[in-house]
Amino acid sequence: GVGAKEPPGAPSRYNGLGAYDDTPIGQLSDSALEAFLRASGAEPSSITPAVIGALRADCQLYEDFTLDEATAKPLPCGGTVLLGRQDGVTARADLIGWADAFEEDELHLQRVPDSSHHIFAEQPELIAATLEKLVGGPERQLRAVNMSVAQQFKLDLAQRSPTTQATEAKKIDSSFSLLGPPCAFVAKGVAFEQLQAYRTGNFLYRSGSAHGSKGELGALAAQAQAYPVGL
Repeated sequence: GVGAKEPPGAPSRYNGLGAYDDTPIGQLSDSALEAFLRASGAEPSSITPAVIGALRADCQLYEDFTLDEATAKPLPCGGTVLLGRQDGVTARADLIGWADAFEEDELHLQRVPDSSHHIFAEQPELIAATLEKLVGGPERQLRAVNMSVAQQFKLDLAQRSPTTQATEAKKIDSSFSLLGPPCAFVAKGVAFEQLQAYRTGNFLYRSGSAHGSKGELGALAAQAQAYPVGL
């Protein structure tokens, strides 16, 4: 989950205060930073010289950051963007850029009621419940592992013909829905991602693919970590 923030590529288009103000942080007065904090929802009594100094340093780091787009890779999961309903400093149009930071095709945008830019401080219980729903369930953990396994199998196909790559990619993607989650008693000494990789390879081999698992599943246990039995 991401809270009220522009995507990783945004610093190449914005200065320290993002979409709120195009002025470089070095040219902004303390009063300008105080105005930003007020617009973001900060209580006037909390805006001290120390807070303004910390904000200035944070904005300088933001301006100095450069994303290496050549090596940056999307995360092998889906994304959820959380935005305070009364957020007055985040540009809504920029949030769609988070779609490129995740492998899954769907990006979820969730507005947080009765909150400004500081959603974690203003709605802590709602944010905690949302995060638990996103990462706490075994189904979501299973999907994240499957995506990681699929990505590795597809990388191994890079030297094959485009037709073969497309055919094999379909088999890889379909293997997870056809296989379903593993039974809790299967190879308890095997790391969960290794187990899923083996099961996928075995499925591909049995469906006529040259890509497949080698050796016996039990041989993985010696080099593995215990995988979550609840999955």
